[in-house]
Amino acid sequence: MRRAQIDAPAPSTQRQAATEAEDASADDGSLESGTGRLSLGLRILLLVLVAALPILGLQVANEIQGSRLRERAYTESAEQSARLLAAQFGAFVDGVRVFAATLSNLPPLQAVDPVSCAREMDAYASQFPSLAQIIAVDASGVVFCNQFAQEGPLDLSDRPYIMRSIEERRFTTSGFIIGRQTNQPRLSFAHPILSPDDQVLGAVIVAYDLRKIGFELAAGRPAEDQVLLLVDEDMVRIARVPPDPSVSGEPIDRPGLKEALATGNTDSLVTTYHGEQRLDAFAPVLGGTGLYAIVSTPVDALAASANRLFWR
Repeated sequence: MRRAQIDAPAPSTQRQAATEAEDASADDGSLESGTGRLSLGLRILLLVLVAALPILGLQVANEIQGSRLRERAYTESAEQSARLLAAQFGAFVDGVRVFAATLSNLPPLQAVDPVSCAREMDAYASQFPSLAQIIAVDASGVVFCNQFAQEGPLDLSDRPYIMRSIEERRFTTSGFIIGRQTNQPRLSFAHPILSPDDQVLGAVIVAYDLRKIGFELAAGRPAEDQVLLLVDEDMVRIARVPPDPSVSGEPIDRPGLKEALATGNTDSLVTTYHGEQRLDAFAPVLGGTGLYAIVSTPVDALAASANRLFWR
């Protein structure tokens, strides 16, 4: 009996063990409950994210589409600038046409009088600083009236634009040429000299310094990174803004551009120049001039402008 009492655990010891078991059970329940709450929160968060993905994707797609639309807007703006530049220079050419037609009707030119004609031309040239030279040729292309002194006969029958003016009885443009007497780059215009009975007596030639032509283009005020160009039908640079004398008279070698210009349309295309992709927007200078206005913009600059609006 004594031994049994000794082997049996004391009541206080039993109560302590029961309390510890209950605490352990409570702790386990609390852990399970906590774990359940965390998993439920994660599930809810994932459900929210999944539900929001289509909306987010649609928003991104809309922004990308908007960026493309903005790039297209910049392209259309460049094309509009090319049309305005062509119209602006076309107005200058129209003024030259009227001026040359007026000269062709002066009495000294109608009389093919070399002496009085030279004095008359010098007086006119002094009133127009942008003029480089005024010349008149007879029906064979030989100069009979020259603002500048010349030694011996000066035959310009090898200038195609002069002979076209005489043969086709119309106003013509030279494209880029080097002056025979001045040895300077010029853009010249020829107008036929017609007698009162409508006979072709020759042509009057009005030559302009290419730097003055550049001033006409500069009125277009190009945007940053843009280049304004005036080229002839052979794709030779006549004028450039900003100016760069090193490329004056050099042809533009950009695949596809010459073919595009030949269509006579207003359009644009992406070309490569010195390893840089550029958007070239172009438009013809009307009036049978054979000249074209080009607004050239780096593609990266267009994309950057669109991206700035994208992130705004």
